[in-house]
Amino acid sequence: MATKRFWAAAVAVVALGGPGLAAAPQTPKDVVAEIYRIAAGLKGDFSNCEGKDQTACSIDGKKIRALLTRSLRDAMTAMNKRSARDNEPILDFDPISDSQDPSVLNLTIVAEPETGDIDIVDVTFMSGEANGGVKHDLRYDLKREGGAWRVDDIRGLASDNPWDLRKIIAPPN
Repeated sequence: MATKRFWAAAVAVVALGGPGLAAAPQTPKDVVAEIYRIAAGLKGDFSNCEGKDQTACSIDGKKIRALLTRSLRDAMTAMNKRSARDNEPILDFDPISDSQDPSVLNLTIVAEPETGDIDIVDVTFMSGEANGGVKHDLRYDLKREGGAWRVDDIRGLASDNPWDLRKIIAPPN
């Protein structure tokens, strides 16, 4: 009887994508959804990250960095080195939540039709209060790399303060 329960539990863990067994994101929309799942942290509220490593739920965390193109990861690493050398923040906000204090409510993720090796995913959410907060519109550019979709850029589309992650982290001319 105990053996049957063990195998039933094992099958359930595999079927549900238990720890370490979750399938890799397959579509551009899946990749972006996975980024927001990781960024939301253990409690799903975007303010409680995993364990003691508070970068784990950010763009600098290893789980999210694994979903970025090699080129974007390299550019982020170079930016972090310049920032440490100059003792000055270069990227002074979280591009995933488009803020310094992550808050994501009413998240909508919409993929534009795939166009070969480049795809775009639009993300909309509110921060602060769901009905009285600030609306955020972001655009993720994804590329195929090693047979998988990876994020190559993130852009904020607010008309009063647009931004482009690649431009922010680029070395000065």
